[in-house]
Amino acid sequence: MQDGSRVEVSETENEDILWALRGGGALSYGIVTEFRVKAFELPDEIHRFEINWNNEAVGSTDLATWQLLSQWEDAINDTGKDTENLVGTNLKINAIPDVSECEKSSGYEKALAHPSTMYGYWQGSEKALVQFAKQYFPAAKVQVTGTDTKQNYSEALMSDWSRNSLANLKKLGLKGTLAASLDGEPFTPDFDAPAPHKITSKLVRESGLTEQGKLALLRSLTSPLLFAQNAPLGLFSYVTLGAISGKFYANDTCDDAKKRVAFPYTTAQYTIQYQTWWNTELKYDGSYDSKRLGQANPVYRYVNRALDWIEVSRDTTIEGAYGAFISFKDASIPTKTYFQENYEKLIEIKEEHSGFTVKLDCGKKAYVNFNRLRTRKTII
Repeated sequence: MQDGSRVEVSETENEDILWALRGGGALSYGIVTEFRVKAFELPDEIHRFEINWNNEAVGSTDLATWQLLSQWEDAINDTGKDTENLVGTNLKINAIPDVSECEKSSGYEKALAHPSTMYGYWQGSEKALVQFAKQYFPAAKVQVTGTDTKQNYSEALMSDWSRNSLANLKKLGLKGTLAASLDGEPFTPDFDAPAPHKITSKLVRESGLTEQGKLALLRSLTSPLLFAQNAPLGLFSYVTLGAISGKFYANDTCDDAKKRVAFPYTTAQYTIQYQTWWNTELKYDGSYDSKRLGQANPVYRYVNRALDWIEVSRDTTIEGAYGAFISFKDASIPTKTYFQENYEKLIEIKEEHSGFTVKLDCGKKAYVNFNRLRTRKTII
């Protein structure tokens, strides 16, 4: 714990700390030095895939974002046989400029078409994956971007960011099976790499977004604070909808979840993560010369307005959404918002375990509190 002592936590020993560690945020209760986890059998076959909409560059299907959102929600909330092999998915919806100067008619949001990509992992055959896509996303084309079997798990299932990081480690002398699989060739760098960014978030209740909530979400993704010049300069603004519902939570009641973990959103449908980030090294022509460009990089003409878009989105009321996800920290969101009804109990647990009692010369005792592990948005 925070006084330097080592403690064991389990469902029968110091169970309050275990509960707090499961959703109470990082850097709050101590340094975890050892994990004991329950393993699961690897699937015989797994595929990483993506499906694109409203993006001419990849020859994707055109579809109103309103319809796409409804289709994706149907897929993640169906816990039946047709989706049981969907082991992970998120939906990225690009924010677009609002260039219309005309008065908008009621319901105009239902006709908006944002460039979007569904990313996911499918446990099972590629044929079954294609059938799943046809059932829930008619006319869309599924693209398999990585395939592995139980006998040959490799970097094929990694994201571009993970693979590039692995390539960088190999340059530094990384040894082992994954490094050997690279055959000495680093992966080509892409835009999916660490860069200056700003994020904020909401979560969708178990009951889902209302119709007005969906309209508000689409309005927030269509903004006069964003410009067509942003993307060519390396400035990207979008939401990522991350599925929480699915087979794992299918039989997990609200009461069971509260007893097991401090994370207050286990019954939520999905996260809404707004983000904007900009590549400070990318010139307009796609080459790199960060030292020469410096603050003269033309991307800075648009960054402040993209950051304003994040702040407007944070303050947008979306019916059916609430709270915020602690993994997407935003300094402008009160800490209690991240932990909801568990906040006060989490404080009590930290206060109880972050100190010790000492004897004074007069024979009395005093409690010394060490709140050493703290950053902005930790529990106290």
